[in-house]
Amino acid sequence: MDNGAIVYAFLFAPLIIGLVAGAAIAVMIAIPAAILGFNVMVGVVIRSVAAYLRRRKERVATANGADGPDPEASGGLRVAPKSQPMWDLPREILCAHTICMIVELSSARATTTHPPQAVFSRWADPATWAEWDPEVAWATCSSPVELGARGRLKPASGPASSFTVSAFEADRVFTNTAKLPGAKLVFEHHVAATEDGIEVAVQIRLDGPMAKVWSALMGAGLRDAAASSLDGLLAHLDRSRTWQS
Repeated sequence: MDNGAIVYAFLFAPLIIGLVAGAAIAVMIAIPAAILGFNVMVGVVIRSVAAYLRRRKERVATANGADGPDPEASGGLRVAPKSQPMWDLPREILCAHTICMIVELSSARATTTHPPQAVFSRWADPATWAEWDPEVAWATCSSPVELGARGRLKPASGPASSFTVSAFEADRVFTNTAKLPGAKLVFEHHVAATEDGIEVAVQIRLDGPMAKVWSALMGAGLRDAAASSLDGLLAHLDRSRTWQS
């Protein structure tokens, strides 16, 4: 290789590398931005449709006054009795928006003989999560553990993060939520008495306009998290029952 070729290589190689790196960064920014923009647009459309249908419903309600339907007040609309919600928001629109905003990462369900109080007490004691949940290295939470309480959790693999108790119904529902840019990571726990026994359910999902982006980044690591958490909890309760007996 002559000196001229070497000079050109030194001059243009950084430029080419910079262009490739810039294009890669632009794509990484453009894809999440496009998804966010799409979800915002869907939200605007839904709110507009809901407002339009609400106005139509109000016009019909006004026309159905004490003196009976008034064709002029209804603007020529076919007036329905108040007991028939003609202008409810179509379910298809809500479903389309839900698909964009909510992504389930993992879920599990089981039936047990342990009372709801025993199951719920373990969820409501974050300091003991690491004892029975293989996905948790350690966890702490402000006291008392109640709706709005905040804590920190270190997963078995990954950095520690903050969470908030976003739902708390004694012996029924416990939900802890972690915030992510553009989304929320939700760990929802339910326990209820049924005809077949005590049903326990765990769901892990992402809520928010960037849910699909975060699902692509972390979905694989949480695919079995709900099942392993539920299995660990029930096994822990079985051991506790054996020790007590």
